[in-house]
Amino acid sequence: MPDVASNIALFFPFGLLLASVLFARLPVYIIFSISLLSGVFLSCFLETLQLFAVSRVTSLSDVINNGVGSLAGTAVAYLYHRYLSGYVETAVLNTLKRPILEVYAVFVFAGILFFALSPFDVSIDIGDLKNAVKHFLRYPYPIVPWKYMKSSINNFLLFFLAGAFLHAAFFAYRRRLRGSLYSFVVCFFFAVTVEILQLVIVSRSTSISNVFFAVLGASGGITVSLIYITNRRIILRANRVFLAVYAVYILFNTLFPFRIDWSLSSGVSVYTFIPFSMYFIRINIFSLSDLLTQIITFIPLGICGIFNKSRKKSMAFLTGLILGTILELSQVFIATRYCDSTDAILAGAGALAGNMLALRFIEFRKRVGS
Repeated sequence: MPDVASNIALFFPFGLLLASVLFARLPVYIIFSISLLSGVFLSCFLETLQLFAVSRVTSLSDVINNGVGSLAGTAVAYLYHRYLSGYVETAVLNTLKRPILEVYAVFVFAGILFFALSPFDVSIDIGDLKNAVKHFLRYPYPIVPWKYMKSSINNFLLFFLAGAFLHAAFFAYRRRLRGSLYSFVVCFFFAVTVEILQLVIVSRSTSISNVFFAVLGASGGITVSLIYITNRRIILRANRVFLAVYAVYILFNTLFPFRIDWSLSSGVSVYTFIPFSMYFIRINIFSLSDLLTQIITFIPLGICGIFNKSRKKSMAFLTGLILGTILELSQVFIATRYCDSTDAILAGAGALAGNMLALRFIEFRKRVGS
C-alpha cells in the first residue's frame, strides 16, 4: 500500500499543474484525456528507463498508479478552478491588503508549516508511524541529546517570531493579559499540530521537547511584543526584532553543531568549487529539499533590502552571494559540514527572489490604495 500511495502521490502534482495550465484553454473532457495520456506516457518512459537500472524494478502497476495520480491531480485542479478559485483569490487579496504586520504574521506561520513538512516525503507505513511516535515520546523534557537540539532551537526562534508578530498584529489592542493568553493559546495549538503532522514525514524527527521549545519561544515573542513592539513605531521595531532573530537563525544553522575542526581538507573538495556538483553527486529527495530550503531561507534578506531602500535586483543577488560565500567559508572549520559554492549561489537567488516579491507586493498595495 505505501508503494501504491507513493506512486499515486508522485504524479498528483503533474496532473494538478498540467490541468491548471490548460483549464482556461480547453474543454474539461479534453483536459482529463490529455492529463491521463500524458501521465501514462511519461510513466511508461520512466519505467522503460528503469529496465537499465540495476536497483529498480519495472512494473505495469506503477504505470496504472501514476495514471491514477495524474487524474487525481486533474480532478483537484478542476474542483479548485470551478468552485474554489474565487474564494481563495479573494482571501489572498484581502490578506495582502491587511496591515503589514498582519501579513508578516501570516507569512511566518506559513513558513513554519513549510519548513516542518518539507521535503514532503510522506509515509503511511505502520512501521514508520510507530517509530515516529516512539521518538516523539522518547524526550518528554526540555533536555535532549545535542544532535537533536537543532530542531528544538529552530522551533524556539521561529515561534519567537510567530508569538511576537501574532500578538502585535491581532491581540495587542486587547487587554494585556487577555491578548497575551489568546496569542499563547494559538501558538500552542499550532505547535502541537505541526509536531503531529511531522509524524508522517519520514525525514523529520519530532519530540515533546520540540513543543516545549516552541511554547518557550512563543512566550518570549509575546513578551517582546508587550514590552517593545506595541507603540507608534510598531513597524520599525517589528523589523528590528525580525532582523535580530533572522541573524541568529542563519548563524545557528550555518555553524551547528559548533564542532571546530582545523583540518580544512575535511570541509573542502574539488567539487566545492563546481556549482551544483554536490547536488548531482548526492542527488536524492533530501538534496532537492536542501536546495529549495537554502533559497527560501535567504528570501527575507532580499525583502529586508527593500526596507533599506535597495531596490536594485543586481544588488540583492550580490548581497546574498557575498553573505552566502562568507557563511560557506566559515563551514570549512566545522566538523560534519562542508563548503559548497552552490549554497552561496542559492543564497543570492533567494535574496533576488525576496527582492522581486517585495517589489511586487509594494506595487500591489499601491494599486489597491492601501
